[in-house]
Amino acid sequence: MSQPDRVFRFRLALSLGCTVAELGRRVTSRELIEWQAYGELEPFGPPAHAYDAGVIAATVANAHRGKGREPFKPADFTPHIIRAKTPAQRAAEKRQAAAGLSARLRAFFGGAVNQPGEEPRPPG
Repeated sequence: MSQPDRVFRFRLALSLGCTVAELGRRVTSRELIEWQAYGELEPFGPPAHAYDAGVIAATVANAHRGKGREPFKPADFTPHIIRAKTPAQRAAEKRQAAAGLSARLRAFFGGAVNQPGEEPRPPG
């Protein structure tokens, strides 16, 4: 199991209120793949909660900042979670996430997942 998969299992177990061992007994492989896909679309768990807290803190700080000062950003209040990324880094992460999701879906559906721009093909 890769490190990102292990981290995801811990995050999911924490969100569902169980241990990682209990998660392994309660969740099927199919459901785990669906949770991973959902997590890529709608992040959840501690990093998402930290970002939400950063949004609130930035909003309050901006309401009280001095005239002419730069607005605060959520990352100003959660530097251990949110790191500034360049557009190239964000694009590379999106490509990597899409490739990972595509690989999991291909594995789940026996390799019959079309790539972007491909003509539909039958499974098998």
